[in-house]
Amino acid sequence: VFPCECWLAVDADDGKCYRELTCGEGVLGAWAGYVYNLNIQTGDIKDASTNANVFAEITGTLGTSGKVLLENSSKNFDRGRVDIFKIDCGDLGELRKITIGHDNKGMGASWYVEKLWIECGAIGRLYRVPVEQWLDANRGDGKMVRDLAISEDMAENFSPKGVWLCQTYTMKGMFAGTDA
Repeated sequence: VFPCECWLAVDADDGKCYRELTCGEGVLGAWAGYVYNLNIQTGDIKDASTNANVFAEITGTLGTSGKVLLENSSKNFDRGRVDIFKIDCGDLGELRKITIGHDNKGMGASWYVEKLWIECGAIGRLYRVPVEQWLDANRGDGKMVRDLAISEDMAENFSPKGVWLCQTYTMKGMFAGTDA
């Protein structure tokens, strides 16, 4: 968060139409805009795909993402495919666990998960989590939901690259908008 709290107008305040803004002290840690990219690789073996409703919940030292339904394409969780989901929530701290599962609904509900990894660009951390298990009532141990521990040795630092999102909010009030 980069607070401005002044006019951007030649006829108001100090007459400047631009500002160089610095991050507010103590504000960044309270910012709710952490985005965790959850990458899930379905195994490349027979019957690995699923048509069930898949969900995940990420837990860290500072909180949880809550249960999130993972859906962004009709091709999600096809054999050998890597699916990427953006989970937008507050700062979870150091990640400790991810719960992943499905509702066992539909034809072909069984699912073999090869691995997953979680990226958080806001703090430059990447967590690699091996899975290599079936989420299926009739295969493996019969579990459709798994709690996967995330340890410190699964974490690594990285330098986030790419496009940054900048959102500008105009205060409410008379003449606060712009025609420029």
